[in-house]
Amino acid sequence: MKIFSVTLALIVWAVVKMQIGEGELNAYHRKGSIETLSLTRIPIYILQGSDDTNNYELYPSYATVEIAGENTDILGATADEILLYVTIDPSEVLQAPLSANTNLVQIPKKIKYSLPSEYTIVQLVPTSVRLMTKVPPVKDIPSVGVDISDEEL
Repeated sequence: MKIFSVTLALIVWAVVKMQIGEGELNAYHRKGSIETLSLTRIPIYILQGSDDTNNYELYPSYATVEIAGENTDILGATADEILLYVTIDPSEVLQAPLSANTNLVQIPKKIKYSLPSEYTIVQLVPTSVRLMTKVPPVKDIPSVGVDISDEEL
């Protein structure tokens, strides 16, 4: 009976040791023939129309992407293959509320992506960003009408 208990304890110890060895220490995680890879600090681009002259800033401007793919494909994956972006239309700026006491507009935008067909997105962090721009201040509108002076009354 003692030999059986010792053998069982060794088997449990070996299984736990193997699980710890394959833990979160590696960027690659084996899931059958599918592998995942985590890529950090992928830049997020702003796609705006050619007629849009606004200057935009993103917060945050980078994201972390976890992709999955076949073992042979994922090992050669690079951050350059993944395009993260947000789109903006000038009409969105006009409709967005201004921040208190500033002429700064903040628009929440969902991050979109483009990547090779052999990969799929497992996780994207963050999933949305804040797009910010300054709206030019409204200039004083000149009064339209007739100037009536006291002499004419």
